[in-house]
Amino acid sequence: MLNLSKEEIDLIKTAHLSLESHLINVVAHAPQTEGGCHGFLFLRGVLPGETNKQAFQRVKPDILQHIAGECGRPCRCNNGEPDIWYTPFGI
Repeated sequence: MLNLSKEEIDLIKTAHLSLESHLINVVAHAPQTEGGCHGFLFLRGVLPGETNKQAFQRVKPDILQHIAGECGRPCRCNNGEPDIWYTPFGI
C-alpha cells in the first residue's frame, strides 16, 4: 500500500499483538480478463477520532489505486462501479 501512515501501521501492529486497536477489513475485487474476479482483503487502521465509515472513505482511494496497479484494471464489476466494502475487524 502506498499511503499507510506510521500511526496506521502502529495500530495494525498493536492489533496483531493485543487486539486493542480499532481496525477495519476492506474487501474488494477486480474483474479478470478471462472472466471471474480477483479478490482482495486489506486490514486498515481506524485513526483516533475516526468512525469506521470515515476510515473507509480515507483508505478507499489508496486501495483502488493499488488494485489498478496490481491488476492493470480498475476495481469495477457488473454495474461499472468499484466493488469495495468494509467490515469491522474481529466481528
